[in-house]
Amino acid sequence: MNLKAIIASLVLGSSSLAMAAPAVTVVRDHRAIDANCETPVATRPVYTQPVYTQPVYTQPVYTQPVYTRPVYTQPVYTQPVYTQPAEPIYTQPVAYRPGWQRPVTLASGLRFANLDRTAITVGRQAGQFGSLQISATGGSNLIKLINIVFADGTHQTVRNLNRTLSGNQSMTLDLDGDRRAIRDITVYGSDLNNSRWRRSASSFTVTAL
Repeated sequence: MNLKAIIASLVLGSSSLAMAAPAVTVVRDHRAIDANCETPVATRPVYTQPVYTQPVYTQPVYTQPVYTRPVYTQPVYTQPVYTQPAEPIYTQPVAYRPGWQRPVTLASGLRFANLDRTAITVGRQAGQFGSLQISATGGSNLIKLINIVFADGTHQTVRNLNRTLSGNQSMTLDLDGDRRAIRDITVYGSDLNNSRWRRSASSFTVTAL
């Protein structure tokens, strides 16, 4: 065998070995390389033994409470005072007399002046009456007509009286029915003193009985 045959056989044998062997890929980890392309050195952490301290317990201090004895005071009782009730005063009732009634002045100092009438407002609160009395209190008055309106709205008119009252003269008029409350009274007439030569005005009073 010559030299060329030997070389050829070596080449074929190396190529066949290369084809039979598996391919190996080398991967490089660049994360372990710092900026200076140096591999960081791993350090082992240092563990220190924790220090435990014993808690300090203090004994609580208990104080004995102080009790004071209550003071009782004797209540004071006062004797009630009894007063004798006053003796009631009884008044003798006034016996009613038929036809008698305490007079009530409804109006006084009434004047006709230049008018032919004068009106009086009475009202239910004045009471109930059975008659009217007209009395002269100055000068001379001519009474012509009297109109009476009762509290229930009914009327009583006394016409054609034509009575002259002067000095201390008076006249009495009985009211219709039983004793009644009066709402108002109108007296028609004239003042006989109302003239050129008589300067004093006449007046009269109306009283209910």
